Amino acid sequence: MTARQTLKAVLAAGSLCLIALVLSTVAVSANGPFCAERGALVERLGSKYQEKRHGLGITSADQGALEFFASDEGSWTIIVTTTAGKTCILATGHSWHATPASLMGPPA
Repeated sequence: MTARQTLKAVLAAGSLCLIALVLSTVAVSANGPFCAERGALVERLGSKYQEKRHGLGITSADQGALEFFASDEGSWTIIVTTTAGKTCILATGHSWHATPASLMGPPA
């Protein structure tokens, strides 16, 4: 296996792990995920953690938007906003490292 194929396999496995993490952390506690008004939540991510939005995707059936925030220091947060306007934190973490697109190869 070439270095490029190994990198692609590692990135694919990492993507699957991230998806599994998001799905497994929807119920962050017995009370469910933390929810707040979107503007206030995004402001807090920026002011307290210096996190900026790095990605956005529309959920299946257009039921809402999933957003990924990360800081230069490595903290990260995934939030979802429903079409009803409810915004909740799905997952948070540390040690985020962006992968340059040039290392990811062509889309599958």
